[in-house]
Formats: sequence, structure tokens, C-alpha cells
Amino acid sequence: MTDLTGAPAFDLDIDDEGEDPLWERLHEAEVKNYMMAASAGTTEASAEQMEELGLVAEHSYGLLKVADITDGDGESVRLVLLRNPWGDFEWDGDWGDKSDLWTDDIKR
Repeated sequence: MTDLTGAPAFDLDIDDEGEDPLWERLHEAEVKNYMMAASAGTTEASAEQMEELGLVAEHSYGLLKVADITDGDGESVRLVLLRNPWGDFEWDGDWGDKSDLWTDDIKR
């Protein structure tokens, strides 16, 4: 990112940070309007896990937004908006473009 933008850059890893500290840092980056990206799996085992989750292994994603929302049941949900990868694949699971989890009061 530094080579592309000239701005400082840092890496975050859920294995090193843990889920809550990682979320705090992502949320801080969102508030500060930082450019963000995410990557998915680089080993054969993680490639299979990524596919099960609906992600493309060894692919970088633009991380467009980080948000805490409250769903229709009053539960807190952490969401990240990733740009769908190029090609014929598009995320169609929970919270995807056509997901029933979206309601009129959550859509913008």
C-alpha cells in the first residue's frame, strides 16, 4: 500500500491480534477513512476453508467499509464490505447483495 499510495501502511492478522482487537483497529481505520484491503488464505488447507466461506483463496479484496449494526432481532452484527472479486464469482451468502438479512431500515 505504501508503494501504491505513499501513505504509511500496516498489516493486521486475526491470528496475531485476536478478533476484538482486530475489530477495534479496523473500526479505527474506518473512522479515519484509511484505504483498506483484505486477503484470503494462502495454503491448500486454507484455500478449502476460504471456498467454503465463499471467498477466493490467494485473492486480495478491497475492504470498502466496516460497520457495527443491530439486526432485526436486536443482536449486534459486525460487517465488513468487501469488493466482490473479478470474474464470474459473487458472494451470495449471509449479508450478500440478495440476502434476506437486509431490511429496509438497514439498507442505505
